[in-house]
This record gives sequence, structure tokens and C-alpha cells, in this order.
Amino acid sequence: MSMMKAVLVKEKLANMCRVFLLQDIPNDYEWVSYLDAHVPKYDVCYSNNALVLKLMRRSGKKIARVPLFARKKYNATSVRERMRKGKEWESRVPTGVREKIGKTDVPEAVKKIVHEKIGKK
Repeated sequence: MSMMKAVLVKEKLANMCRVFLLQDIPNDYEWVSYLDAHVPKYDVCYSNNALVLKLMRRSGKKIARVPLFARKKYNATSVRERMRKGKEWESRVPTGVREKIGKTDVPEAVKKIVHEKIGKK
């Protein structure tokens, strides 16, 4: 969430956007109602997640997809993989994210998490 906010500030969009942290609920039939109860009124749901789009459409909500830009390059899975391998990843994230990550041990944490997962197999 802090990375998202950092990007919004850096791109001068923070006054136009609000970010909400909600718990996920495991019931698809209640999900849209739960969302509606916890965020302000909205006109359109923007998403590229197939399940989110399906649930919103089923609830009668207006939906729209978000155009993706250079999806293969700017992909979180790819960024984590590059961190894990010690490859350059900084050019593949927005400046705000790069600055936030630069103040943390995220690349090392990614390596550790991957190592622990592989070790458990």
C-alpha cells in the first residue's frame, strides 16, 4: 500500500485517488456487497482481474479494463524473479516504488522467501 501511495504522490495523482486496504472474504457471492460497504460510492470498477470483473458484472456494476503497458517488462512476478537472481530490476518499477524498495531489504527478503519455499518442497 505504501508503494502504491508513493507512486500516486510521485505522479501527482494522490489528490485524485484513494487507496483502501480491505480484508479478502472467501465468499464470491458476498464480495461485491462487502466492497460496497467499505468504500465510497463509485461509478465504474476498473480491473483486469477476471474474477473481479465477473463478480462486478454479475452485480450489475459498470466495469472497464485498465490498459496494460509493456506487460512483460513491468510485471511483479518478473521483478521478484530478477531480485531473486540478483539481476537489475530497478528499471522495471515506477520511481516511487524504486525509492520505497531502496529503503528496505525487499530484494533480500524475496531471495529468502523463495529459498524457504524451495526448501520445503
